[in-house]
Amino acid sequence: MKKSSLFIILFFCLANIALAQTKTIWIVRHAEKQMDDIKNSNPTLSKIGLNRAEDLRKLLKGKRIDYLFATLYLRTQQTVLPLSKERNITIQDYKTNDNTFIEKLNNLPVNNNIVIVGHSNTIIPLAKELGAKIFFNQLNEDDYDFIIRLKVKGKKVRTSINRYGLKHHSSK
Repeated sequence: MKKSSLFIILFFCLANIALAQTKTIWIVRHAEKQMDDIKNSNPTLSKIGLNRAEDLRKLLKGKRIDYLFATLYLRTQQTVLPLSKERNITIQDYKTNDNTFIEKLNNLPVNNNIVIVGHSNTIIPLAKELGAKIFFNQLNEDDYDFIIRLKVKGKKVRTSINRYGLKHHSSK
């Protein structure tokens, strides 16, 4: 009787642990870029952008981060670089038009936390593909302070949208 009771208790404990496993994904647009040379298709971050990248690092301080993803552009890489350096995590590249990226994210182990840096026209569609309920399709060209947090537990996704760093003028 004692063995069967112990087995039942152990079974329910393990089942609760499995049910509690959550993957957290933070998605941000790259920080402010240099605008001096409009012909430059791959500008670095401006001073304000570098400060915002530091603000992102500070915002996520104390949060476990397992994976960092950014597109190949300097501005996305630089946005997540302070986190990469602080945590000693390699930034993995992704292409915004790569359909296998969503599959890759979904196949990462549960209880892993992920930061993804993208662009004004890509982060909302990406979040929606991951199950987020967001009622707009893209950010304005001058919105840099949004951070989308997805809490993925099985097939259920909880979405929260906040702002971080220097407040930007857009209130949409």
